[in-house]
Amino acid sequence: MSPVDFLLVSICLTSALLSFVFWIAWRSLGKEPFALTWCITFALITLQRALNLRDEWFPDRNSYWIVVTAFSILTVTLGLIGHRQRVRRPTLWPELTAVAAVVQLAVTWFTIGQPHVGLRMGLQPLHAGPLALWMAAIIYRYRPRPLLAEVAAAAVHGLFGLLQIAAGCVALLQGARGDQYYLDLYLMINFLAMPAAYTGMAIFMVFILASDLAERMRDLARTDPLTGVLNRRGFEESALRVLAQAERGRQPLSVILADVDRFKEINDRWGHAAGDRALQLLVEQLCRERRKDDLVARIGGDEFALLLPNTEARQAVELAEQIRRSLGQLGLHVAGKQIELRVSFGVAERNETSVNAESLIHAADKALYSAKQAGRNQVHLESGTPMEKTPDTE
Repeated sequence: MSPVDFLLVSICLTSALLSFVFWIAWRSLGKEPFALTWCITFALITLQRALNLRDEWFPDRNSYWIVVTAFSILTVTLGLIGHRQRVRRPTLWPELTAVAAVVQLAVTWFTIGQPHVGLRMGLQPLHAGPLALWMAAIIYRYRPRPLLAEVAAAAVHGLFGLLQIAAGCVALLQGARGDQYYLDLYLMINFLAMPAAYTGMAIFMVFILASDLAERMRDLARTDPLTGVLNRRGFEESALRVLAQAERGRQPLSVILADVDRFKEINDRWGHAAGDRALQLLVEQLCRERRKDDLVARIGGDEFALLLPNTEARQAVELAEQIRRSLGQLGLHVAGKQIELRVSFGVAERNETSVNAESLIHAADKALYSAKQAGRNQVHLESGTPMEKTPDTE
C-alpha cells in the first residue's frame, strides 16, 4: 500500500467510528435529527474513502471521478443541514439540494461532456468551502456567548473551508488541459493540510455534541420537569443577575408569589394528575403574562414566583389580580367536571431590607401567608394590606 492508501484507510476508519458515535448519540439523546444527519454524513464519507481505495471497481477514471465527487458534494451538504438542524433553523433542503445538483451536473459535464481539468477538479472544493464557512458562522453565532468547544469548532470549520477554497482555486489554475505544477500543489493541500483539518473538524463536532449534552444537564438541574420553568436553584441563580441590574440602574423590582389554594384537597379528591394539571395551568397563565426579562419559577411544591424587573409593587399587584381572575374563569376540567381553581398571591418590592432573592421571596411569602389567613384567593401586598376583592371571589 502507498502512503496515500494508508491515509485513506485511516480516514475511512475514523469516519466509521464517528458515524457510530453519532448513531449512539442519536439513540441515546432523544433522537435529535442533527445527530442522525451527522451519522449518515460520516457513513457516506466512510463509503467514499472505501471507493477511493478501490478505483479498479469502476470501468474508467471518469466514472470513478463522477461518483466520488457526488459523495463529496452530498456529505458537505448533509453536514450543513445537520448544523442547521442543531440550531433549530430551516434545513433549506430544496435550495441546498438544487445547488448540489447543479454543481454535480457541472462536474459531470466538464468530465465527459466538454472535458476541462481545472473545472472538473475545482468545482467541488469551491462548493464545499463556502458551505464549511457557513457552518462555522452557524456554530459561532448559535449562542450570545459561544462555548469554548463552539469557538474551536467554528475556527476549525473555517480553516477547512478556506483550505477547500484554496484547493479549488489552485485546481482552476490548471486550465482545460492541466498543469503538473498546480496539480502537485493541489495534491499537497488535499493530502497534507486537508486531512488534519477534516479530523479536527470531526473531533470538534463530537465536542459540540458533548457540550450540548452538558448544557442540557445544566438546564435539567435548573428546570422543573413538570412545568418546564426554573426550579428554585435556577431561580436563585438567575435572580442574582436581575437583582444586580436593578441595583445598578436604580430601578424598581417586584416579585409575585402564587400558591394554589387547597392543593392537597385537589390531589386527594381528584388525583395527582388533576393536581399536576392545576400547577400547569397556573404556570401557563404566569408565562402568558410574563415579559421577555421576567423570570418564572417553581420554588416549592405548589408555590411559584414571578420576578418582575422595572416593576413597582402596585403594578405587580395589578398583574397578580389579573392572573387570579383569569385562572378563576378558566377552572380545572377533570372527568367531565369543572373545578374552580383558586390561587393566592403575595407581592413584594425590592427595598433596603430585601436586597437579595432570598429576602425578597421571604417578604413576598409573608404577604402570601397573609392572603391565605384572610380567606385565600386574594392578592396581598408585602405590608399585609389586601387588595379589594372582586365579585368572583365571593
